Amino acid sequence: MKQKDSDISRELRRLSEGEDNEFEIAVAVGRTFDENCNFNDLDGAIRKLALPLESEASRSLGVYIDFLGHIGFKSHSLERVDLAHSSLAWALAEKRGLPISLAILFIELARRLGFDSFGVNYPGHFLLSISGSLVDPSTLSVLDRKTLSSRLKGADIELLDQPASPAVIAMRMLNNIKNQYLQSNSLDLVLQVLDYQEALSYSHVEFNGQIHFERGETYGALGRAESAVIQYELALNCTDNPSLKEACRRRMEFFKGASEVLH
Repeated sequence: MKQKDSDISRELRRLSEGEDNEFEIAVAVGRTFDENCNFNDLDGAIRKLALPLESEASRSLGVYIDFLGHIGFKSHSLERVDLAHSSLAWALAEKRGLPISLAILFIELARRLGFDSFGVNYPGHFLLSISGSLVDPSTLSVLDRKTLSSRLKGADIELLDQPASPAVIAMRMLNNIKNQYLQSNSLDLVLQVLDYQEALSYSHVEFNGQIHFERGETYGALGRAESAVIQYELALNCTDNPSLKEACRRRMEFFKGASEVLH
């Protein structure tokens, strides 16, 4: 692993153990592919954005959302997703990006303006909470809690009031980056992202099974059958998920009869 990659892994591991540092860990994720994602630069840019509202005698969610629109953040959809959309630096410059990238910027700015704000790990579309209201970062609209709750089941309903941890946010952002590498068949870079995710799993052992399974899938795609089997075995031994266990057994059986591909 290169020195830069080792440094980022250590930083992700350190930040995954803290609280309320979503902004900092998201910048660290951006550094995995974007050299312009610099914490000091972004921190200063967010500080400047906060200045126009800091003198407001009273603040409201409506004022804050109007302010975001005034500085250029508009309702939008991305027709085609690429790596840049996972970068906070790009999102701040272009005033658009993936929901999770926008949410991290909005959360950090909201906190500096005195709002209680955090990320919501809603399935399929990352949301944010501001002063108890749920907001879609892509549309800058306040969402109906009952409608969102109706789409969740059981314990998942608690997600609406549960702050997404820095580790969960970083894991979700890295999943987006990993999907981009998968689409371009850049499997060595997929393995690199999995290494970053393993650094996060130090404080979230529940990630380990899926990480090992995906690493097995990647090794299998590279023709490295023996390495794939080792990863499936590791996944099998560190997960309680019945579906994942069964998938590991099937893949182990398949690859144990496969030969290594030499490159």
